[in-house]
Amino acid sequence: MIDLFGTKYITDKEASQRYGYSASWFQLQRHKKLPPHFVKLQGKGKVYYPLDETDKWFKESMKQY
Repeated sequence: MIDLFGTKYITDKEASQRYGYSASWFQLQRHKKLPPHFVKLQGKGKVYYPLDETDKWFKESMKQY
């Protein structure tokens, strides 16, 4: 996890552990230009997901029965 300008970001590996989806699922979502949204740091090429926004997206995406 990194903190940039007061916002916490997680890697796709951390996201896969946190939400129970594989890292390849996150890669496929990025390729399809589908949420959850991500940022990519110039130079490093690493992908990060804003933690609060990603938590919110997963919570809103859950179906309740």
